Amino acid sequence: MNAAAVLRSVAWQGDAVRLLPGLRPVPEALPPADAGRNGYEEGLRRGLDEGARQGHEAGVQRGHQQGLVRGLAEGRAQGQEELASAREEVQRRGQEQQERLTALAQSLERVLAGVLSAAEDELVVLCMDALCRVVGPALASAEGVRAQVDGLLAQHPSAGAIRVHVHPADAVSLQGDNASHAAGASLSWVADPQVALGGCMVRAAAQTLDARLEVVVDAFKAALLAGRIRHREAAGRALEGAA
Repeated sequence: MNAAAVLRSVAWQGDAVRLLPGLRPVPEALPPADAGRNGYEEGLRRGLDEGARQGHEAGVQRGHQQGLVRGLAEGRAQGQEELASAREEVQRRGQEQQERLTALAQSLERVLAGVLSAAEDELVVLCMDALCRVVGPALASAEGVRAQVDGLLAQHPSAGAIRVHVHPADAVSLQGDNASHAAGASLSWVADPQVALGGCMVRAAAQTLDARLEVVVDAFKAALLAGRIRHREAAGRALEGAA
């Protein structure tokens, strides 16, 4: 069909164009202005999307870096706080341990002082028992009495009449024995039931020397106790000085 025939087949109705049967509409081309506007909008949309994407990625990366830096700083601060807290805990426990050890040492000193004090009392008893066992048999004999008298007269020489009061059994063995005494002294043995076996009392004109066994033992015991008291006082002063 040529162009003239096509034009003859078109029926005009006002501003509208109606195609006759058997004809198809031909698409109209977009005006150049509309095509440019659509391309601009499409480019703008894509640019905005790409910018948003890049901005999002940059923001995520920047936020990640900032979060990492902040996390490291907070982690260091927390680690320093925990280290300081652990150091304080160690110091506190060390101080408590030192206080417990000091209290234990002081308690042991008190216990030891009590044990030594009790031991001193037992030592006095043991010394007295040993003295009686070792020295007693020697003193409770005529030879022991004679040795005591010789010692007393050597320490306290006396002229004139000397009377030695001894147990009656010792007096029987010692009668007539004055050869070992100092010249000028007239010695006589006097049987005295108040004097225990092995003891004696020396009586002269100016003095009386009591060497009875119970007196000697009591004097020895008193000397031991006095030494014990002096030792305890010295130990107490030493503890006070240490405190």
